[in-house]
Amino acid sequence: MHIQTDADGKPLFRKLRKRFDHLSQPRELTFSSYRGHQFFLKRRPCEWFVESLEEGLHQGNVDLWCWVIMPEHVHLIVSPRDPLLEVGTWIGRIKQMFRAKLLRGLNQRLLTGWSISL
Repeated sequence: MHIQTDADGKPLFRKLRKRFDHLSQPRELTFSSYRGHQFFLKRRPCEWFVESLEEGLHQGNVDLWCWVIMPEHVHLIVSPRDPLLEVGTWIGRIKQMFRAKLLRGLNQRLLTGWSISL
């Protein structure tokens, strides 16, 4: 486990563990939101994540077995149909799509003064 302190003096925890890509075998994935922020307490970020996940499933040729969205993290069990797919790279693309949607939504809210329900 890696522990560090950010500029605010709050402790940050990061679990370090090895991950293995076994070709075409189901994978359990758990990942946290940025600095443990509870983005998923609101409806819109959940919708943006699900949209990103659906796009990633279609593009990556991956089956989703089950998923749970918690306030500050997500659990997935996926099974790649492509034996050469690197699951870590695939989930990274989904996170990038979600991050872009989240930032676009936040910027729209800040720039227009329009109150979207995050």
